[in-house]
Amino acid sequence: MKKGSKGFTLIEMIVVLVLVGILSAIAGIGLVQGVQGYIFARENAEISQKAQIVMARLSGELQEVSIIYSYSSTSIVFKNTYGDYALAKVGSEIRIIEGQTAPTASTGDVLVDGVNSLTLTYDPSTFSDIKTLATIRVDLVLNRTDSSGVSTASFTTQINPRNTGNYNGPKG
Repeated sequence: MKKGSKGFTLIEMIVVLVLVGILSAIAGIGLVQGVQGYIFARENAEISQKAQIVMARLSGELQEVSIIYSYSSTSIVFKNTYGDYALAKVGSEIRIIEGQTAPTASTGDVLVDGVNSLTLTYDPSTFSDIKTLATIRVDLVLNRTDSSGVSTASFTTQINPRNTGNYNGPKG
């Protein structure tokens, strides 16, 4: 600024505008990253909650199993203390239905949607008597959508059936 004159020169105004623009860009980037972090955390919490609910339900149902009528890597038909049930992956959902008939897309109750894969692993892998069944391992992969597209989240639990008539563990 020259002596005796009032106001700012054009260069001083341009420098101030450039500095304000740089500071605004930095603040904008920080704000966008904060929002993206929040969205990512919210999506993670949502998918974890879905998985926790379905795994707890599967554990509760399969811990009480006393008879297994049929089984595969994606379905099981069983009897527990509450009655006969069939559980299966149908499309991108896990469904459960009362009775010995496997659920279809229009029957049964949806336990969880957005399922990429469901794998039931039995130890031993083949058995003819429930008394020889030691564990049922459940591997669940759920789809999650985020800003980078569709990805997956994997969850696993191991269930030890307790109504098999074995008081000292499975016979094998």
